[in-house]
Amino acid sequence: MDNPCQGQSRDDFVEWLNNLQIDDEENWMILGDFNFYRSLSNRNRDGGNMNDIMVFNEIISNLGLLEIPLKGRNFTWSNMQSISLLEQIDWVFTSTNWISTYPNTLMLPMARPTSDHITCKVQIGTTIPKSEVFRFENFWIQHPGFFLSCSVDLEHQC
Repeated sequence: MDNPCQGQSRDDFVEWLNNLQIDDEENWMILGDFNFYRSLSNRNRDGGNMNDIMVFNEIISNLGLLEIPLKGRNFTWSNMQSISLLEQIDWVFTSTNWISTYPNTLMLPMARPTSDHITCKVQIGTTIPKSEVFRFENFWIQHPGFFLSCSVDLEHQC
């Protein structure tokens, strides 16, 4: 049986992925172990296959996929050896429409399992977290009615 990470099975997967017909108007997500990484920084050691990187990134570009980044960890797979090779080969991709509808979507790692993969969960949110820090913008004072608005607000607070 052909290894799905090599040979004809891998070529078939690349062809299937590259030929997906994805409706831009619908909310969808594609995720899983793609067994590809997007850059050499997705590995903890030198080496890697630049051809695979280019093939994977070309597919992502052709399909207009947007990556949901992994938060809190750099890698999702280990070869489980004493001198470990670590890679991010698990990915979550979606559409512009999804990002517009669910702007606070995250890929979060779970506790380390006994497997060579890190289990991840997708957290979906509709609001974007806002900073608690107030920043005064100097151009506000140039806006007509700024001082009038400030004096009215001060009167109500007193």
